[in-house]
Amino acid sequence: MNSLDWDVLVELRQRYLSETAGQLDYWKSQHVLEQYDQVYGRRILWKWEGILALLAHCAWDFNKTKVIVDWGCGTGVASEAYLPRLASSETELLLWDKSELALEFSLAKLKSQFPSISMRKMELGETLLKGFTLLLSHVISELSERKLNELIRLASGAGRILWVEPGTPKVSQKLIEVREKFMGHLKVIAPCPHQSPCGLNGRVGKDWCHHFIQPPQEVFHSGVWTEIGRRLQIDLRSLPVSYLAMDSGKGPAQADFQILGRPRRYKGQTKVLWCDAHHVESREISQKKDSDLYEAVTKLDSDFAQPPFNFCSQKEEPVL
Repeated sequence: MNSLDWDVLVELRQRYLSETAGQLDYWKSQHVLEQYDQVYGRRILWKWEGILALLAHCAWDFNKTKVIVDWGCGTGVASEAYLPRLASSETELLLWDKSELALEFSLAKLKSQFPSISMRKMELGETLLKGFTLLLSHVISELSERKLNELIRLASGAGRILWVEPGTPKVSQKLIEVREKFMGHLKVIAPCPHQSPCGLNGRVGKDWCHHFIQPPQEVFHSGVWTEIGRRLQIDLRSLPVSYLAMDSGKGPAQADFQILGRPRRYKGQTKVLWCDAHHVESREISQKKDSDLYEAVTKLDSDFAQPPFNFCSQKEEPVL
């Protein structure tokens, strides 16, 4: 990790926390992009890697389409996570961002990492053949209603969408609203265990659709990351995430339910936020009455991180 510019990192964090990141082009220089990519970009990368690992476990075909669009690419983190899972170099990667500096940075970085893959900038308003894979990462809070509608029009031509966002209540609700717009056109693969309307749509309160991805273990043994956590007031123990994986074709068999957020453990029971096709509700899982389910949820649980419950098949072992 190169030398960190704390002033730049603090300013970037304040922009995101104040939700003003979308008002101006904050990519002021190559230096700012490099600083972002070293710290915030790595944390987003770990979110993507956790979700992609879960999709791989459920037989998601990463090579299904020949065109991948990374829209609002920033420093190219979504592509950085996705491209290593391709089996061949025949795929073309198209990058778009409102910042020309970010586009140049992403292209240079990704070309050096994946020299055999064809990639280029996507022109604004460019017509694409239907069926492409669309990657979206941490963009929804920066979009006006008009820009979000423009993105939805672009996404309507996609054959599959992977959309990763921060796991906050406000962002989660926006992502749910987007999900409802695509129902009928695309099948929800994850994290939803059903194709029904979302039981959290319009519900503003303490419950929202989110999960926790655990960072690499080396983060907890790194003096640099300890300093990052202290100075930037970041909880390094887990990465809250809201996400959507959607596909126009047949996806993996889904379980009957999903567990949202983090289970709360008590003596002899665990309380969870339970999601199925009929409702989202708080539910108690008893060690005596529901021993198999209790054991599975306990396996997944930790003090700081809760990966998404396995949505492929209720009969399979949960993904840890």
